[in-house]
Parts: sequence; structure tokens; C-alpha cells
Amino acid sequence: MAGEFYKKLNLCVRRRRVLRDLVLICNERLVIPVALVYLAGIFSELSNGDRKGTVLLIAVPAAAFLAITVLRKAIGRPRPYNELDISPIVARVRESCSMPSRHVGSAFAIGSVLTALAHPVLGAIVLALGVVIAASRVLGGVHYLTDVTAGAVIGLLSGVAAYLLK
Repeated sequence: MAGEFYKKLNLCVRRRRVLRDLVLICNERLVIPVALVYLAGIFSELSNGDRKGTVLLIAVPAAAFLAITVLRKAIGRPRPYNELDISPIVARVRESCSMPSRHVGSAFAIGSVLTALAHPVLGAIVLALGVVIAASRVLGGVHYLTDVTAGAVIGLLSGVAAYLLK
């Protein structure tokens, strides 16, 4: 049943050029504003002289990225285009696992840590971008909905960790 859903979703995106182009743009380009906002947060922490905040802002998302990478290898879930009869909208990634999503996990970790460290506007921007990235990864055929959800949860838990450590 889930396979049919993803096949229909893939066909729907593939048939609508505007949607297909939007998915590609979101997938390829949204990491840039996430990185820029992240750097702005780091710069803000450095400017405030908050060494602990700076360390947390760098270390917590890095730890989340590492945890997601380890989990992906342990879970070993194939990408939708490897399991289902679909052609991804987003360029194929070499054989790799899909659960949890590192793109989404990273965006949510950065956004939630920024929020936890008293940068709610920057955090909200990155979290909103994270939602769009998650949608583009599912619509692009490279992740299942559960993959991006798991990435988001890990990212949000990173924010909780940063809040507790600050």
C-alpha cells in the first residue's frame, strides 16, 4: 500500500513541471540559506562573547549529524527509488541508506539549537526551511515520510539537549 502511494506521488510530481522544478530547487538550494542563518547564529554567539553558546551551537548539530549517520548504517533502510519502481526526481545518490534523513535532521538540529540558545527568529527560519526540505526529499523520491520524520525528531531532541546544557 505504501509503495503505491509513493509511486503515485512520484508520477504526480513528474507530470507537473512546475512542481518538479520546485522540488529540485528546494532540494538543491535550501541548504544555502540554512548554512547562512547557521553562520549568523554562530557569529552572534561569538559577538556576544558567549563561548559556551558557540560551542553548543557547533557541537550539538555535529553530534546529531554523527548520530544520524550511525543510525542510518545500523538501520540500513534502502531509499524509495531502490525499493520501489520509481525514478527519483532528485538526482540519484550513490547506494546509501535513507533512514533517518541527514538533510532534515541537520536543519532541525540547527533550528532547534538556535531556538534553545535564545535566537528564536533564526531558529524559526531554519525550522521552516527544514519542513520544506523534508517535503522536497519525500516528493523527490529519495526519502520516505518516516525517514524525514525521524530526522526531524532527532534534530528537535538536539535542541532539547542544547537547552539543558546551556
